[in-house]
Amino acid sequence: MYGAGRAPHAPTPPRPAPAPGSASENRQQPPDGPTTLGAMTGYTPLPVPAAALRELRAADDAGQPLQPYTAREDGVPLACVGSPLRCCLRGIEPGERVALVSYAPLRRWAAQTGARPGAYDETGPVFIHADPCAGPSVPAGTFRSAGRERCAPSAATTPGGHIVRGPPLS
Repeated sequence: MYGAGRAPHAPTPPRPAPAPGSASENRQQPPDGPTTLGAMTGYTPLPVPAAALRELRAADDAGQPLQPYTAREDGVPLACVGSPLRCCLRGIEPGERVALVSYAPLRRWAAQTGARPGAYDETGPVFIHADPCAGPSVPAGTFRSAGRERCAPSAATTPGGHIVRGPPLS
């Protein structure tokens, strides 16, 4: 049943209770009870570093040149009003000159430290001001959005390749 010379696995000892205020909890089903959904690792929004912003305003991490536009309430050319600006940690307001750029923070960190991100290397879209700005007026991690960027997934795109927003989630 266990193969020649193999013994069954010893029972898993019970896990200690998570410490109050712990950052994360294992999601596996313990043998003696249901899974609990306790504290999770927090997310702290950080601004894109100034040196990276200078580079992104020339060409983004996908090698594309900056394509600035003016944010408009009607969503032309791209529905972005209320979306988070990663340069200054606040929502985009109508009339601002912004750009949607590809940003690969882990790749940049790995290049500076000699680390190898492997499968975790990823590039994601972020909004930044098209021109230099004063940066965050609030401490990192205090960005609060009105939630306009929370949309249902949508596969529709504009002829220019931008994702079209879905209806807001309730």
